[in-house]
Amino acid sequence: MKINHSIQCTRSATLVALYPAMRFTVVTATDVDPGAFKKRVCAFADMTVKSLAAKDESRQTNLIEFERFFKINEQEFPLTKQIARAASRGFPPAPSPVLALLALEAATGILMGVQNLDAVDSFITLDCLESTESFIGMRGERVTSTIGEIVVRDKQSIVASLFRGPDKRTAVRPDGRNLLFYVFDTGTGLGESHDRAVEEITRLFPLNVGEASVRAASEI
Repeated sequence: MKINHSIQCTRSATLVALYPAMRFTVVTATDVDPGAFKKRVCAFADMTVKSLAAKDESRQTNLIEFERFFKINEQEFPLTKQIARAASRGFPPAPSPVLALLALEAATGILMGVQNLDAVDSFITLDCLESTESFIGMRGERVTSTIGEIVVRDKQSIVASLFRGPDKRTAVRPDGRNLLFYVFDTGTGLGESHDRAVEEITRLFPLNVGEASVRAASEI
């Protein structure tokens, strides 16, 4: 397997044909200092929980757009309930990369993902399936994705499904030093909200924490 920290990020021709407005952006974070990252993430998570008590029009608009997109595809959108739980009880105990993901999604109302960059093979692509495929989910279960489902893949296989979650092969390690975050979008596009979500990720990585690099997906 080729480990490439300058990983290529693309959208498949199939996906672009169906969802031309759907963007996909990757943020790689390399040489992460686990201790400094933990402090940064905990502070951000605490700030996010406090902010959930106030109405945020941008976050609410993003949630509505994702709920609409999931409903069209006959899927249940998990983020709204997840944010409600965080507002009432805070975030559950989690490794720093996972807590960062939970807080980022709650802060923006946008679905994202985080994987172990060292386990991603060669490239990362947002794709729309033309046939049924399966992968091993993060809990070790076999996950079957059907025709028309939006997935993230590398050279080997599916890394994550927009509707069904991430895989086990590229799951983050608690003290991983090289991370890959990505920001999803909806069929009609979220515009500036997508860009702001990317910026929120990069803010977690000042020079004393790690080196962040942004890659917007090009077309294959």
